Amino acid sequence: MIGIADIRVVHCQVPAQTAFDRVQRRQDEIATRRAHADAYLGDHQTHAVGHHGFQRVRLDVPAVEVDTSDGYRPGLDEIVAFVNAGR
Repeated sequence: MIGIADIRVVHCQVPAQTAFDRVQRRQDEIATRRAHADAYLGDHQTHAVGHHGFQRVRLDVPAVEVDTSDGYRPGLDEIVAFVNAGR
């Protein structure tokens, strides 16, 4: 299946605490998020276990890791260039 598409994987990551804070903020700011399937993530320890146990996509294709802790590293222009490479 990989041969019929030009696949690029963009893996965004943040530290567990940052992800937890974002979940909490979204639940506080957006009423519909309180009923969202990730409501169980309100417990810090449960969230950390899931965060650290996440299994990223592993394919034999080009991939880039993006730190989204504070903006994007690498930057958005570099990410777009990576995605569009080879076209």
